[in-house]
Formats: sequence, structure tokens, C-alpha cells
Amino acid sequence: MTLKLVDHYTIQPIGHVEDIPVKIERIYISADFMVVDIEEDHDCPMILERPFIATAGAIVDVKNGRIVFQVSDEMVGFELENVMKASVSLLPLSLFKKMGIRELKLTEMTLKLVDHYTIQPIGHVEDIPVKIERIYISADFMVVDIEEDHDCPMILERPFIATAGAIVDVKNGRIVFQVSDEMVGFELENVMKGSALYSCCMIKDHDVKERFLA
Repeated sequence: MTLKLVDHYTIQPIGHVEDIPVKIERIYISADFMVVDIEEDHDCPMILERPFIATAGAIVDVKNGRIVFQVSDEMVGFELENVMKASVSLLPLSLFKKMGIRELKLTEMTLKLVDHYTIQPIGHVEDIPVKIERIYISADFMVVDIEEDHDCPMILERPFIATAGAIVDVKNGRIVFQVSDEMVGFELENVMKGSALYSCCMIKDHDVKERFLA
């Protein structure tokens, strides 16, 4: 298997291991890992992806910046630091023109995308109502000159999800938005898809390979 990273680079794993117990406070959760020969980050030595989060029965409360893991009757929770950091919602310029909503406010901000490219927004607009079924949620957007995706015309990021009072149930593949007393929910399609087949375990020394591949 070849792994494709978010920056479009690819990497060839050394191998994979299964059913490795990962301790989160007082509970243990089994995880499968791809072992890759990259530099170890001592603050974050393992990259735990969506299958692990789903197995751990994770509930992500984006608005309050909290994640809860539940295995059987055991439950542990953590605060999510910087959940609102470095994230903006994007609106293609072509769609902005079709909407004819208002004048743009100028910005000098430069956006850095996950593939390490940078983009200069045309401007930004605030308090745009976004309809989700029967409720409206106000959102701010950076307007960027990119190709419009007709299946997903707007990119709604963490500030919007937090404003919408989102609760993400990763295990059951469901997201719920709540504004005041109104609540709507959706199934999350393909929640286990993409980079989510395995988590990653980093190694630095080639002499470690035999232990993982035995």
C-alpha cells in the first residue's frame, strides 16, 4: 500500500501491525497502525486517524471544544485545544457573484492550504445565512478565486461547525447541529474512508523494522 498525505506527497509504509493497545487515561483501545520511516514528533508520536476515533466511540463537541471516548461502560474526556485556530470558511468568487449579496471587505490575509500552497483571498464577507434543512446559521467567509465545486460549493470549516453547535458521533457516523432549540442531524457518509484505513506509527531507525515486520 502507498499512502497519500494531505500535502499530496506519497509514502511507502515499512509494514503494518494490528491490535496494538493504546492507553487513554484509564482505558485501552485497540488500534491498527501503518509503520512509516519518518521523523518522530515527541509531542505527538502516533497519528491516530478516523478508524481509531470511531473504535473509541468518540463524541466530538466542536462548540465547547471537547472530545469524549467511550469503550463499554468506561468514559474519558478531554478539552480540544485550539479547536477554532487557523481555520476559515471559503466561498468561491464565482458563487459570490451569483449570490449578489453585498460588497466585499478587503483583507491582507494570506491563506495557507493543507497542500502547503498559499492563496490570496479577494476579500471577506460576514454574517451570511447558511440554511441547513429548517435552520439558518450565520457564517463568515473568505472569498477566493478558485474553481467552484458544484457538489460542494462552499467549504465550511471549524468556526462554522462550532457556531452551529455541532456534535459529531464518529462511531455511528452522524453529525447533529443545534441552534437555540432547533436541532437537525445527518448521516456522515464514508466517515471511515480516505486516510482512514490505518493510523500511523513513526520510526527513525531502520534497525527497528525487523521488530514490526516479524
